[in-house]
Amino acid sequence: MTAIKTFSSTDTPAAVAKELEDNGCAIVSQLRDKVQMDRLYDELQPYLDTAPMGKTDFAGHQSRRRNNLLAKSSVCRDMAIDPVVLEVCDRVLGPHCHRFRLHVTALVELFPGEVQQAIHRDGGIYPLLHPTPPVTLAAFWAYTDFTAENGATLVAPGSHLWPHEREPEPHEMCQAEMPRGSVLLYTSSVWHGSAA
Repeated sequence: MTAIKTFSSTDTPAAVAKELEDNGCAIVSQLRDKVQMDRLYDELQPYLDTAPMGKTDFAGHQSRRRNNLLAKSSVCRDMAIDPVVLEVCDRVLGPHCHRFRLHVTALVELFPGEVQQAIHRDGGIYPLLHPTPPVTLAAFWAYTDFTAENGATLVAPGSHLWPHEREPEPHEMCQAEMPRGSVLLYTSSVWHGSAA
């Protein structure tokens, strides 16, 4: 079984960016502390509690989602400009573009009985032949602990270098287990999806 390399909050963004270059994904553990995460919960949970269940196979039928988080949370606004994540963006995306921007913010809650999401590449929405330089860098913040039991995201480390038509085998996937306040980073060509 492959694994996602985990960095501490004191490791350098350069080291994280190198891992993204080599394996397409990395975790930075507990980049946000309990106080910040408690504030985030207080700001966002009322919106999530009133969100409808998903209505598509991709979004899930036993999941709730809320978007536009910057308008709902001051903590989320701070997280969107986290210095570590921004420096990693500069190092990973910067060499391939003249600027980058925040594309989407979303909060997802999986409930018992949710099925595994279709494994996909975020870069699959663009007419590019993989492997390709990264066009996006996802930052999945752990709103709660990410565990195998609660559907921690499945990732195929190294898949950003695979040929366009190659999809991962089950043994090439691993779960991004990480404590609350940590962040999973992965590039646009990495195969991934929510676990059951």
